[in-house]
Amino acid sequence: MARKSKVETKIKKEIKNTHFLTIVIVLIVFVVGALGGWFGYSLISKNDTFELLGEKEITLSLHDTYVESGAKVVAFGKDVSKDVKIEGDVNTSQVGTYYITYTINNFKFNNVKKVRVVNVV
Repeated sequence: MARKSKVETKIKKEIKNTHFLTIVIVLIVFVVGALGGWFGYSLISKNDTFELLGEKEITLSLHDTYVESGAKVVAFGKDVSKDVKIEGDVNTSQVGTYYITYTINNFKFNNVKKVRVVNVV
């Protein structure tokens, strides 16, 4: 049988000597902190959105002008729409379906993409 080290013995003794009330207080503080963090996060981010402005699908006639409507992004109560990356082109001189992709690189909407479909007929 392996002999316990002095450190192991001391740790076990300290754990045994920890007062029950101390453990209860630590657990209460942990729960209150977790609930407070969740409540604060919910309060700060309750109005957060990532939405396309205008229609999600647009139909244009050949040689019409495509006007980009953009997207509105609110993250943690702050408007960060200026940080939206818009990718894709619409060629109104050629019939086809075009996709405009909207992304933003932030903590809240990091892997979210919005897509607008533009049909040129």
